[in-house]
Amino acid sequence: MITLQGNSSTSTYTIAAAVATGAYASLDASYKPASDFTKAEIAESDKNLNFSNYTMYEEVDCGFVVAPNTTRIMDTSGENVAIDSDAIIALAQFLARTGVYRVQDKVYQVRGMDLATMTIIEAPEGLIVVNLLGSSEPAKIAFELYMTHESFINGSIQVVAPLNFVEEALSENYMVAGSMFRRAFYMYGNLIKPHAQGSIHAGLAFGAANSQFGFVAPTISIDTDLEHHTMAGLDFEFMLTLSPEAPSEFHFFVPELKLLNTGENVVMGMHNCLTPRGAKEDLRSLWLVENMIGQHHWPKYGNAAVVEHLENYRDTIKFPHNQAVRLLKLGLGMEEISETIELPASLDSNFSTRGHYGHLKHNSKEVYQFYVGWWDGKPATYQQLPPVERAQQYAADMGGNAEVRKRGEWHRDNENYRYCAKIMNHAVFNDPTDMAAKYLEADCLEQIGYSEESGPRRNYMQTGSEELRHGKGAYPPADLGPSFVLNMPLYMLLQGLEIRINPEQANKAHGLSILVGVEETNEMLDVRISNAVMLSLPITDMNPRSGSTANFTAKTRSDLIAALVTENSSLVSVTGDIDALKEFASCISTDEDATWNVMTPRDFYEPKPQKTYPASLIQTLVAQTSTAESSCVEQSCLDQGLSVGAVVGVAVAALIVGLVGGIGVNTIVYRRKNNACAAESTTDLG
Repeated sequence: MITLQGNSSTSTYTIAAAVATGAYASLDASYKPASDFTKAEIAESDKNLNFSNYTMYEEVDCGFVVAPNTTRIMDTSGENVAIDSDAIIALAQFLARTGVYRVQDKVYQVRGMDLATMTIIEAPEGLIVVNLLGSSEPAKIAFELYMTHESFINGSIQVVAPLNFVEEALSENYMVAGSMFRRAFYMYGNLIKPHAQGSIHAGLAFGAANSQFGFVAPTISIDTDLEHHTMAGLDFEFMLTLSPEAPSEFHFFVPELKLLNTGENVVMGMHNCLTPRGAKEDLRSLWLVENMIGQHHWPKYGNAAVVEHLENYRDTIKFPHNQAVRLLKLGLGMEEISETIELPASLDSNFSTRGHYGHLKHNSKEVYQFYVGWWDGKPATYQQLPPVERAQQYAADMGGNAEVRKRGEWHRDNENYRYCAKIMNHAVFNDPTDMAAKYLEADCLEQIGYSEESGPRRNYMQTGSEELRHGKGAYPPADLGPSFVLNMPLYMLLQGLEIRINPEQANKAHGLSILVGVEETNEMLDVRISNAVMLSLPITDMNPRSGSTANFTAKTRSDLIAALVTENSSLVSVTGDIDALKEFASCISTDEDATWNVMTPRDFYEPKPQKTYPASLIQTLVAQTSTAESSCVEQSCLDQGLSVGAVVGVAVAALIVGLVGGIGVNTIVYRRKNNACAAESTTDLG
């Protein structure tokens, strides 16, 4: 960073490298406090918020009934306390309100047990539970807490879900469960050790529960844009809203209660919108709404407040979409758009639509991705080297990791945290044993995290910092309960095997065809291996059973999958060639890494050999530069410092500043860092 510094008393203007304003601790595994620069960024982010308005506190506390016996938000330890955004702290205060809340007559919420909020509607013919939370233990605790003030008689159960819910919920959590859980734990801060500067919250709650995930298949599916259903004696108007925040979603309105539920689409903060299409709007009944609830956070009370919040939320979602597309059409890339776009003050000052969870920068990138994909259109970025190879080239060009670290420390000391983190990532991927590089990257990620208002974005930075300093700790595996297998159709279970095929082994089994079936569900499919691809085909007139070498039938789906993976023939009845089971099982890869490296090179990737810039040439260049600088002492240094054009530019700038300050004569001093010669040129500008 180059700055033009002026001093009217001495009439001297100096071009020099910016220097750090504060001292930094040594490179080690300790947690660091927020720097002055980071504190200033936080203050700038919060400038439009009015924290003297206590309406939000009243909304959050409204209707409190009972709290759990104990709740642990986070541990605090250590002396260094980070300075965080007032907005992220305020939301933490709101999220700390846990327990049962009475929204209105016959409507209760249980908050703080998981990422989502459980809503219970006391209908004439039974209880209606909206959102069963993400896993079994929090759901059980939440419902039992509600039951401390109500009695309940078991009865029949109806489960209502939107179109494609089964496919979306099961495929997302089954097909790529390990990878999604790895990223989710970064996002929600589960892996951050409790300490004073650790995770604050995850935007929707304090974190995600580490317990077994279950699944219940719906008995009623909302398949059209608008549907009317009567459940437990209450009329519901459903509105299908696919892909605004989640791929399968609906809203509902209960006329008798004047209650609107907006699902995950409208909460008390900006959500992540992977697709920018937004929800279909039907405002015909909006004037009837008295209260609004969602699947996260707390309600909005009163028609005026509900309408205002929905209008602000609508504009907060449409603004980044429209502006991102406008900037895209001007040729800006994804990163350039995210750096340019800013919410208007009227939206930025609204706490309920701020980026507590989703984020303006993130959403603008998602809009770009939706329309033009991952690539920015530049030929040089079309086939970039993978991270390890890129790091090897970068480190070699800089003269090795020590030189990269030297530059990294300079950038850290001058608050270029984002760039420092980037180049230190190169150093770490070039040499994963370089602890100094890891500590330096961790320090920068930590500062970036402090300045984030979004809980998930802060958690990503802090988790990365934690793993760089201390390595990967204990990592809970993805715990998908038996209900997933019980409710998942056979073709989806087989898709889970299709993505585990080892191409080398499967190529040897080209042409293999077997029939697989499940007795209790009367399912049967034709499974084939073709060109190292596993195909799971339904039995139809177009695809008859002929040509199969064997038939394997199990009583349950889980038995069938176990037999196909382990070649355990005792779990299935066999007709035909039993060796076909062994041949098929040999095609299934057993390699899986649910704790794959994020901050260091991937274990399963083998970098390709690289031709890197020779260190000997760098040493020769350094020697030549040193000789040239020594001879510069006795010569004019104009060509060793700034170009003639740059000197003229500085002179013009000095003239302008001088005229503004009423200065007649200025001395222009231009310096080049690490140059033994500092030439001065005194020019009479009067």
